[in-house]
Amino acid sequence: MRIAILTYHRAYNCGAMLQAWALKTVLERMGHTVEFPICNHVGEYSRWKNVIPRNVSLVKKAYVLGMSPCIYAGTFGVASKSMAGFVKFREKYLPERVCSPNELHKFYDLVIIGSDQVWSARHSGADTPLFMGVGIDEALPIISYAASYGDSFLLPDAAKQLANFLRRYKALSSRENIVREQMSEFGFKSIEVVADPTLLLNASDYDTIATTPSIGEDYLYCYAVSSSRKLLDTVSKIAKSLNVKSIVTPNFVYSRFGAGRGVTIGVSPDKMIGFIKQAKYVVAASFHGTALAVVHQKPVISLRNNVDKFESRPASLLNRLGMGDRVMQVDTQILSMIEQLQKPYPADAKNKLDMFLQHSVDWLSDAIEKI
Repeated sequence: MRIAILTYHRAYNCGAMLQAWALKTVLERMGHTVEFPICNHVGEYSRWKNVIPRNVSLVKKAYVLGMSPCIYAGTFGVASKSMAGFVKFREKYLPERVCSPNELHKFYDLVIIGSDQVWSARHSGADTPLFMGVGIDEALPIISYAASYGDSFLLPDAAKQLANFLRRYKALSSRENIVREQMSEFGFKSIEVVADPTLLLNASDYDTIATTPSIGEDYLYCYAVSSSRKLLDTVSKIAKSLNVKSIVTPNFVYSRFGAGRGVTIGVSPDKMIGFIKQAKYVVAASFHGTALAVVHQKPVISLRNNVDKFESRPASLLNRLGMGDRVMQVDTQILSMIEQLQKPYPADAKNKLDMFLQHSVDWLSDAIEKI
């Protein structure tokens, strides 16, 4: 079958690209042909904005952008280097086709929407209707795989709008329980909770794309969507207590000037995997950082700025494995974090994960076969 995946495959985000590649890989192993239509520009809109340093004072921004052309050139170079790694990965592993939503039926037999937070207007922006299925020929079947809208319930109007769009899908699955729980209020009784695509592959699968770093010593690796001084300080203290080196790679480094001490610049999806593979410990400040640490069976904790009122995205995974106590606030006592990092995985965690993954693959295969 010819399958189009609509997801954030063009976002400058390691997790977004890796989940896209993982889902493509699983579908290809089932015998399908997979492409990523360029119907949207998620990630592209901010491409040039990213050369401006973020999370730094207005004085520093003014200095970088207006008072020092040399530093601005360096900033541009760092951002361009980061972008180049993403573009190279996308061109090598994520085959694309340029077409509009109303042309998809000419090239594909099925559209799969997901995974990632594609049903979140905050993340999808102007492309939100596309990820709901708007503009796609009614004769072309749509299913969702591990689609998400984040850690909290949608507001009533947004939930009602999403429910109206979902009625045209042939099969529905989500990544978190919260989607199934909220959409059940609108009559959806068969939304399946499935695993994020990055979990469907094993550590040896990731060997094929990993760029291995040359570190030469034990290290604690922290992957974060964005870094803060509190996070950097916490990771540094944990690493010092464990007597290992600290390596932090935010998802996208905007400038050397604003990166912060201890931050490694220029991370791309292949480099992120390489860092995780060689790490002795992993501190994750993102969902995919958590998931990929689990795939590689690394000692891991997942840090949050706040413990969510509802089950957070990392918690939805770790709770399933009996490891929910590893989701911690960033200001938790360091000794408690170290205790969790040094605990072995529960004896039944692997079995629970394997059963969940088999269920997810079976659901995807059955959903496609019924088209």
